[in-house]
Amino acid sequence: MKLPKEYLSYSQMDLWARDKQAYRNRYYLNGPSYESTETLFGKKVAKMLEDNVSHPVLDRVPRYKFSEYRIKQDIDGVPFLGVIDSFSKKFKRIIEYKTGRQEWDEVRVRKHEQLVVYSLLTKLKFGMVVPLLKLVWIETHYKKEMGTIGSITCETESNELDFTGKIKVFKREIEEWERKRMKKTIIEVANQISEDYAKFLQGIH
Repeated sequence: MKLPKEYLSYSQMDLWARDKQAYRNRYYLNGPSYESTETLFGKKVAKMLEDNVSHPVLDRVPRYKFSEYRIKQDIDGVPFLGVIDSFSKKFKRIIEYKTGRQEWDEVRVRKHEQLVVYSLLTKLKFGMVVPLLKLVWIETHYKKEMGTIGSITCETESNELDFTGKIKVFKREIEEWERKRMKKTIIEVANQISEDYAKFLQGIH
């Protein structure tokens, strides 16, 4: 098996599933990765949480001892890297943070496969994992600013994101059959990428 990077990750799997050509451009050709305003803000929040920066909103966010906890694990020959937002190494508990304007609800949380991936990685690495995970949505919006159109003064959205102050904590229980399914999916995706990358190196793409 030959992968374009030394490991597979959830973000790679997600991009491969959504847009294979974008994956090739990013990882075969080392093209730039597009980062939206919301993605950049999410990274900023992750850094603030990692550095324990005091903030009226973030001080209300549940967290465990370790931030940005990296787990690199071999999954039947597939090197895989996961970076867990907040992790209790003692109790094997996981929290995933999400920012953004799009609302999270129980259905969206249930469908979010990243949680299954992290549960699997923890189980393989440590031999156990607490089945109940948390996903914390920290809602954001674009700041309002006053502007004028002719002689009319009105409120408009700025280009700067900020917290609304709304936080929702969802609980998601990962069952063993889900981890087994995800393990199979990871191996299948790795094989697909490996075969495609081999063709690319041979000049087919």
